[in-house]
Amino acid sequence: MLEEKNKKIDEQEKEIQLHKEKLSKQVDLSHEQNKLIQKQTIELEKHRHHLEKIVALRTNDLKFAKEKAEESDQLKTSFLENMSHEIRTPMNAIMGFAALLNENKIPESDKRKYTSRIYKNCQALLYLIDNILDMSKIHAGQMEIMKTNFSVNIALRELYEHYTREIEELKSKNIRIILSIKPEDKEYIIYSDPFRFSQIMHSLIGNALKYTEKGSIKFGFIPHYNTEYDKEPDMLQFFIEDTGIGIPSDKSEFIFDRFSKIEDDNSKLYRGAGLGLYIAKQLVTLMGGKIWVHSQLSKGSTFNFTLPYFDTEDIKPVKQKKPKPKRRIFPSYDWRNKTILIVEDEQNNFIFLSEIIKRTGAKILEASNGKQAYECIQKHSEINLVLMDLMMPEMDGYEATRKIKLLRPALPVIAQTAYTMAKEKKKSLETGCDGYISKPYDPPVLLDLINNFL
Repeated sequence: MLEEKNKKIDEQEKEIQLHKEKLSKQVDLSHEQNKLIQKQTIELEKHRHHLEKIVALRTNDLKFAKEKAEESDQLKTSFLENMSHEIRTPMNAIMGFAALLNENKIPESDKRKYTSRIYKNCQALLYLIDNILDMSKIHAGQMEIMKTNFSVNIALRELYEHYTREIEELKSKNIRIILSIKPEDKEYIIYSDPFRFSQIMHSLIGNALKYTEKGSIKFGFIPHYNTEYDKEPDMLQFFIEDTGIGIPSDKSEFIFDRFSKIEDDNSKLYRGAGLGLYIAKQLVTLMGGKIWVHSQLSKGSTFNFTLPYFDTEDIKPVKQKKPKPKRRIFPSYDWRNKTILIVEDEQNNFIFLSEIIKRTGAKILEASNGKQAYECIQKHSEINLVLMDLMMPEMDGYEATRKIKLLRPALPVIAQTAYTMAKEKKKSLETGCDGYISKPYDPPVLLDLINNFL
């Protein structure tokens, strides 16, 4: 009996021991599991923080994108509203004065006054269109800088003469135009784009003229030297100084942005699309310079920009012809023994050209595309000159000119087109055209050009 009891006790002790070992293993396993859970918890916490950062960054990106999209929408809306205003305002004047010209018994003095207003408002529209096209070319990275050597002194004197005449017509403003260079000053020849240089100066002087009611507008340039021993400057700094309304300090940072305009107060609305200074800055940058402004509210502003200056001793200056003022009176040419072929697919443009030329007595032939023009040249040996539109159906002006020049190499062909890119002029001349004029053009200028070839 005792042995059996001891045996049972031993078995129970073994069971207890096994149970203890099992419990110990379970405890160890539980401990390992706890460690694993703690580790996983830490990893999950890290992952949660990482996800929170990503979400925060994405949220900020989305917020920024939303703000930029809203800003872009506001700019587009502002641009469209401004364009509508800037287009409709001159169009209203053009249509209004054109309607007045249809009235009976209008005095000649009033006719001249109305046509002058129509002409000026057309110029305003053309300036706006040119600015929009330039902005598009800059935005697309397609703005070309056509460099050549030209005299800065001559270019500035031409600007001075232009704005002196313009201010004489603005009887409402009491402003003096001052050119800071003198005839005896050294002539500086720079290698840059004379057309774009003139565009920048017109933009800055025109801007000064818009915001200045009285006082003066002064412009010129200052040579900048690297050291006191340099014989030639490395930069020329141009300035346009006015006594206008000035720019608020909080606006000077944004004055060169697109669609940016300065308003004095509600007492006067200043016309403009807010593109001139933006384009000027982009052009200066493309030409290797910098532009900036110093201004005091109610006292005036000074715009400055620099352009690189190179030693041009080995470069022969390009002869710059002094531009003649635009003639508003038709020259009286007698072309009664001449025949002119007008190649134009737009009927309104053909009628306009016919009205200009018919007063000279010239015989006029018509072709509405390049194919008809070539056939007309084949039939009519008496044709003395061709006015060739470049963009037409069936056969364009380029191809027609090439074929005409093979048939009659000496026959003058003048390209006339609404495409004003420099490459269009170059392409037309390379094709064989003898002259080039861009639409819209002044009738006297066109007649003078035709007469050069007749």
